[in-house]
Amino acid sequence: MALVLVKSPEGCHTQGGETQLPALISLADQATEYAKASKASETRRGYASDLKRFAAFCEALGVEMLPASPPTVALHLAQAHAVATIRRHMVAIAQAHKNAGLPSPVADPHVRTIVQGIRRTKGTAQRKKTALTGDLLREAVASLNPSTLQGKRDRAIVLLGFALAARRSELAALNVEDLRYDAKGLIVTIRRSKTDQNGAGQEVGVPMVARNELCAVRAVAAWIDISGIRSGALFRSFGPGGRNRPMRLTANRISGRDVANLVKRLTGNADIPGDFAAHSLRAGFITTAASTPGVTESAIQGVSRHRNTEILRGYVRRATVFEDAPLTAMFGSPD
Repeated sequence: MALVLVKSPEGCHTQGGETQLPALISLADQATEYAKASKASETRRGYASDLKRFAAFCEALGVEMLPASPPTVALHLAQAHAVATIRRHMVAIAQAHKNAGLPSPVADPHVRTIVQGIRRTKGTAQRKKTALTGDLLREAVASLNPSTLQGKRDRAIVLLGFALAARRSELAALNVEDLRYDAKGLIVTIRRSKTDQNGAGQEVGVPMVARNELCAVRAVAAWIDISGIRSGALFRSFGPGGRNRPMRLTANRISGRDVANLVKRLTGNADIPGDFAAHSLRAGFITTAASTPGVTESAIQGVSRHRNTEILRGYVRRATVFEDAPLTAMFGSPD
């Protein structure tokens, strides 16, 4: 069955019963232009990727993408491996139809029923990354070579990411201008975040700490000093340096993926068991703080910037799961 494109741009058609995938992808690209100003860049890239996959799926079946039929959408969603991925695909497809002035097939009862069945089968619990707690952070940082330029950058990224309980996109987006030094440490302005889509900005204080090997303030100062970066992107990528020469620092800003890869590399080099990613820094700060006597929930929230306290309390519960355990009170602790 040949593909029929509805409301497609001029020249986007089928020939000889064979569909034109590039045209479909182009259409998907156009659909991702919706509401750019209100979406974080990584969210937009995620939607663009989802729509391209949906376009390829429709092309393979020889069916319409816009408007897509509810059975097509349901079949596509059933291919997803995680419930969170299904939700993201639903939003991307719905927004693409809305942007094209078409009714959303995602709202169809048939699609909703299929999605509910998938959720019951696969469950809705998200796969949680291992928290890079304070002790593990020290092991990971110790695996770095502090004498190299890249080693100093990586140290600053990891320690600042932990100290800010930062999301990877927030860490990658930091500019030198977002830092302000104070007698007690560093004041960092997060210009835009998941909970601050309007870009009002949120300030987080990063104090100097007694343990030099875990002091983000000293690590960032050392990175700025040796790199010579005085404005623009704080953390930049490295490129090939040529034969027998070290990697060279580029003007390109790191990405969120770079942060994730760095955390995986450091924990791997340190032989720390677990499933680590960029979120491990954020989870590590919250978990460590929650298990430290005297640290309040409101103080943690002041750094993590959670709007939903119930999500924050989920981290706290995991960190304090053995505290005041009835079984210990009944039978005693082995210590």
